[in-house]
Amino acid sequence: MSKDKSHKSASDIQRAKALKAIRAVASDEQFARISRELVSEEEASKLAPKIAGLTEEDEFAVLCRLMDTVSHISALEQAPIIPGDSIAPDFLVRFQPGLWCEGKGREYHRGFPSFVEVKSTPDLKWHLSGSQLKKRRNFAVAFGLPLLFAVRFTKFSGNAYWVIVHDDDWAKNRIDVGVGDLSSSLRHIFFNEYWYMLRPGTTFEQRFDSGAPGGGAGHAGG
Repeated sequence: MSKDKSHKSASDIQRAKALKAIRAVASDEQFARISRELVSEEEASKLAPKIAGLTEEDEFAVLCRLMDTVSHISALEQAPIIPGDSIAPDFLVRFQPGLWCEGKGREYHRGFPSFVEVKSTPDLKWHLSGSQLKKRRNFAVAFGLPLLFAVRFTKFSGNAYWVIVHDDDWAKNRIDVGVGDLSSSLRHIFFNEYWYMLRPGTTFEQRFDSGAPGGGAGHAGG
């Protein structure tokens, strides 16, 4: 059976998921060989960003688990059994964060059920518009739940630079998220984070003193 015939009934997402599973256990050489057998070179280029996107979904789910601010998180199948004008977002999540800086645990929060669509971009800005945005909104309307977008800025590969926004203004036919939206996003609420910001010009001074305990650095303030 040819590649085209064997895969024509599988969606790009389904094939990306299959290749991602192989990527997780195969060497670079093995993955390259297997992917050549499964998809054409043109298809491989098309699927590459989708595979990367699935990796970001894994990171988001793990981060939610590590931050311990969600009571439920389930990945949603995006190949609908009943075709229509809607697309399921990536996750169904019930956030239940606390407020640790005031000593309040998650039991003080009644919970925030929502759909979360995970996206990633190597750029400093990301946007979604047209039918792709409309279909996700239609799905959220069908179930009466808020729609969130969690965007991973992969330019900062060594840091979990996620921006989480609520798509609450449906009068707009486009949603834009940039790295500058981090401080005004919902991330610090849903992940129960506490941020410190330094004033410009702040400096740190370290003094070395042979008489310091342990023979290390000492602080003049004690």
